[in-house]
Amino acid sequence: MKIQYCYLSSAQINMRGFTIALWVITNFVLMSYKKRHRKRTQAKTKKISFKTLMPSTILLTIISCFLLWSVISYLYSDKTNHKTNIKNLEELLTPNSYEDETGHQITLKILNGCGQPNAADMYQNFLRHRGYDVRDIDNANHDDYEHTEIHYHRQDYKDSLKIKTSDMAYYLSNTMGISDSLIIEKGTFTSFDLTLIIGQNFKELISYNEAREYYKKY
Repeated sequence: MKIQYCYLSSAQINMRGFTIALWVITNFVLMSYKKRHRKRTQAKTKKISFKTLMPSTILLTIISCFLLWSVISYLYSDKTNHKTNIKNLEELLTPNSYEDETGHQITLKILNGCGQPNAADMYQNFLRHRGYDVRDIDNANHDDYEHTEIHYHRQDYKDSLKIKTSDMAYYLSNTMGISDSLIIEKGTFTSFDLTLIIGQNFKELISYNEAREYYKKY
């Protein structure tokens, strides 16, 4: 079963929030202006001086310019990001060689066991673009794992001779650059095939240089 992921950049979110805020402010100012200067009877109409209108006019002009700028910027940004999102989604849905051979997409959970913020996020992005179905990320039960580990879990697949979680673990170890000695069998059933625990040595893995391209902090 394929799970499609949709990403929305922070720039898009900020721009949409900014546009909505300007729209609300503009409407509020216009309503206040109309309330203060609503049409009176000709007998009671007072001549509005230029000095009275000038502050409101200037304020409305500034807000209108910002609103126009935000809309134009948003449209341009959204067009650019839309192309990027399509490309990322196509990369994500491209099956890896394990899925090509078995018809099964490897599912896993990533745990941060090194204490470095966002290390699990970085490898989540990296592995999704490598064709893995990363179901969840979380913190490990402690943050002093010295080495990065792979745990494989029991599953009840129909084609159990062809689809084995142990084989998936070895496939992931090749992607990550993890020693086979750090592949551990777990007897429990889970909703995912593997658990990847990011240890303190993650910067020494052969996958690190490529993975950090998906999270610029590292």
